[in-house]
Amino acid sequence: SPRGTLLVAALLYMVAAGVAVTRIASRPPRSSGRPSVAETWRVNAQLLSLPARRYVLIAMWVPNGLVVGCEALFVSYDPDRAGLLLACGAFGMLVGDIIAGRFFTPTWRRRLAPWLRLLLPAPYVVFAFEPAFPVAAVAVFAASIGFCATLLLQEQLMALTPDDMQGQALGLQSSGMLAMQGVAA
Repeated sequence: SPRGTLLVAALLYMVAAGVAVTRIASRPPRSSGRPSVAETWRVNAQLLSLPARRYVLIAMWVPNGLVVGCEALFVSYDPDRAGLLLACGAFGMLVGDIIAGRFFTPTWRRRLAPWLRLLLPAPYVVFAFEPAFPVAAVAVFAASIGFCATLLLQEQLMALTPDDMQGQALGLQSSGMLAMQGVAA
């Protein structure tokens, strides 16, 4: 029920807050002074000035945005079970992130990164044939495993970014990805 779902979500948020307060160490800020819009624009321009870094950012923004555009169609595909499709996607992302983050060696990460980016959109082709719901759910789960390519691209982004700009690079990556997801949806 909606009430039960909201109660479980609230409980999970409280658990997450407890973990954050008790288990995450305090760290000093990377920069001092008051942040400004002008400084943000200056650092963003600097981040985008290196072609290799720009290509990595675009590789994170565009595919993720387009796949979220596909997910936006779940309600029109099956209004009664769109939530289940979204849950299959979330579970696929979790599985992919755990596998890529915990079990892939650096060599395997480099080898598999292009294939994982291809895994992100490829299973959605099955929707052109109006599949039965179980086939659609498996396709969404499999495609969402490909979201772990973002972790591998973030690793590349951090390798290309000076330490003092890494936080802002991740912020730029996140903002660009959210913007593309909104445009694609």
